[in-house]
Amino acid sequence: MSNSKNLIIGITGMSGSGKTTLVKALSDSINATAVYWDDFDAISKAPEDLVDWYHRGKNHTEFDYANLSDVLNQFKSGGTVQHPVSSEKLVSAPFIIFDAPMGRLHHQTGRYIDIEIYMDTPPDVSLARRLIRDYEHTPDDKNEVIEELKFYIEQSRPLFFSDDLKNSADLIMDGNIATNHQIEIIHSYLRNIKL
Repeated sequence: MSNSKNLIIGITGMSGSGKTTLVKALSDSINATAVYWDDFDAISKAPEDLVDWYHRGKNHTEFDYANLSDVLNQFKSGGTVQHPVSSEKLVSAPFIIFDAPMGRLHHQTGRYIDIEIYMDTPPDVSLARRLIRDYEHTPDDKNEVIEELKFYIEQSRPLFFSDDLKNSADLIMDGNIATNHQIEIIHSYLRNIKL
């Protein structure tokens, strides 16, 4: 466990597993600062084709999120951090909740994670959540939904599984249970570990 002023909790899991929902709820419940991977996409580098990236061996160093890494490093020292995209001042709270899709597997940012929580959500639920999120406000896009489903069946399905990510976690969270129940489990976990 880290000796720094702040504890960074990384919420990991596949796309649609419920990471962002849990990050928001957990941050609110313990008055923590939330940091979201996706907020740094525009100033970072990542493979354009994730299916190709997966089949080439899943090299996590291809995701260059140096600015995000710098922010997490600054949080370890305490004080206020200026978000490099939004310019928002992020207060360095005792807990930093990090929406970390690759967890500790992405060494550039994962090395700052003190506690890693993996959202264990069945692939069909994750896929359904993604489709609802992306298309619920555009009901006329039936063809796009069908194309997404075909792409899942033919190519992207392996991206919804990651034993490596699950095995690196400190706590496995059932992604099917209600968010408030997940929060209770995490509160109990935090009370019972040596910080």
